[in-house]
Amino acid sequence: MHFPKGLNPHVPQKITMSKVIAALRGKQNALIESPTGTGKSLSLLCSALAWQEGEKVRVSFYFRVGN
Repeated sequence: MHFPKGLNPHVPQKITMSKVIAALRGKQNALIESPTGTGKSLSLLCSALAWQEGEKVRVSFYFRVGN
């Protein structure tokens, strides 16, 4: 996952990002709950964008192979 330069994710952010990506990959709903100031917005944005980037690569590969 890409995180803004100069910033390192905290453990709760890493957990949130992994759970979001797992839910997206599994086409599941997710309820994300965390106290104020824990970086939920940044975690959600980074994980959603990372998943989207992975999907672009997966779909591109799928169509290049010709399936």
